[in-house]
Amino acid sequence: MGNNRIYQCRLVIIILNYKQEEEVVKNVIALSKYDPNYRFVIVDNESTEYSYEKMKNQLYGHPNVFFLRTYENIGYAKGNNMGLRKAIEIFDPEYVAIMNPDVLISDGSLISEILKAMGKHPEMFLCTGLMLDCDRRLDYKKVAWKIPEGFDDLILSLPFFGTRLNPVCYKEFHVDEMGLAFVEVVPGSFFVARVSHFIELGFFDENTFLYCEERILGHKARIREYRIGLIMGHFFVHNHIERAISLSCKIKAYKRVSQSRIYYNKIYNKTSKIILMPLLYISLMVGFLLTIIAHIRIKLRVMRWL
Repeated sequence: MGNNRIYQCRLVIIILNYKQEEEVVKNVIALSKYDPNYRFVIVDNESTEYSYEKMKNQLYGHPNVFFLRTYENIGYAKGNNMGLRKAIEIFDPEYVAIMNPDVLISDGSLISEILKAMGKHPEMFLCTGLMLDCDRRLDYKKVAWKIPEGFDDLILSLPFFGTRLNPVCYKEFHVDEMGLAFVEVVPGSFFVARVSHFIELGFFDENTFLYCEERILGHKARIREYRIGLIMGHFFVHNHIERAISLSCKIKAYKRVSQSRIYYNKIYNKTSKIILMPLLYISLMVGFLLTIIAHIRIKLRVMRWL
């Protein structure tokens, strides 16, 4: 795809839905008000028949929405890749936005500013704004981070030490006169990507289910000398509310994180595997034990208060 190519549309927004149909409908309606030319591909990831049909009915008659459906939870990478391929087949866009259903974009100029920045920097693969949490707080460690290298994951896999000795955290950002900073990795909850670069990079690596997709994209982009941008003056809210979860759910999540980190370090980390992998396995096992201990301590503390 060359720079002089004429695209059928400029932007397609891909929303991977997992049991958040109401949020999907609200986002399609809200974003369409910002720009009626936006197209949408909704990938429904194992919703019930009732909720899926309800979502379709609420968006019935919307001319720019296309629905896809899976009948099992295929994860972030596979689900978004399905949406990407369908968006390219149907709409042939210049850019795609990857967006979680629980993302809120109340800043109407965010997407336009991102597209403006990407238009000025043809080497830019993807770009996003500053992510706020559900209480509209900005955690600078989560808006962007460095690509994990060497033995970084040995520290990141330990619950207490990973947050306090974070080896991939930016200490500062260099911002140009347009309010743009170049970084290595941004959150996967919302970003805009250049389709031609996405195709060259082979889309998301489908060997991960839910974690490490962002760092893999950053790694691939760096090899091709593509850049990743962060718009400093504009925000979006990742309205993900942390709820108390059971120990079994924590174990399941930690298992998925561990599987993704093992895969990432085997395939993308250039450090000697003979040294790295045994240490990583040990770190993950220690992290697993610390996760269980932390959960038990919280439960005991709650019981004392009852």
